[in-house]
Amino acid sequence: MSLIDKVSYKRSKAIIAYLNRDAVKAYSLLDEASRTCRQGSSQYGYFHAELKLTEIIRNRMDSQNAQDCKAI
Repeated sequence: MSLIDKVSYKRSKAIIAYLNRDAVKAYSLLDEASRTCRQGSSQYGYFHAELKLTEIIRNRMDSQNAQDCKAI
């Protein structure tokens, strides 16, 4: 699995964990994804885009409205 695939996978798992009310695991997975993006950002430009997307998701999880999210 490539590094970019790992970032997408961890971010997706974080969203699922958050929807299942496991915020600690969700934020931990987002931290891992962000770390991977920062390490790869000097090599490839798409890591910068992946980092921005991860930050958008983190900001959404931090927002007031996110508390209303429910697992499917």
